[in-house]
Amino acid sequence: MNKQDSTQLDTDARELAKLGHSLSTALFEGNLDQCLAIIVDHGNRHGYQFSDGSRHLLEQSTMTTGQS
Repeated sequence: MNKQDSTQLDTDARELAKLGHSLSTALFEGNLDQCLAIIVDHGNRHGYQFSDGSRHLLEQSTMTTGQS
């Protein structure tokens, strides 16, 4: 493994730690809407390929709950 790969792994580990912290904080506060938004945002930023059905449900949930 070269130095660049190691740096990328460290960045990914920090990113995952931040994601975990954000999700656990939102869950602890009982804010499920925020959890969905965090998951969708993370997936979008990292090019995660949600299935069409899953993406639709997640996005619809965040839009619906965000309007309440």
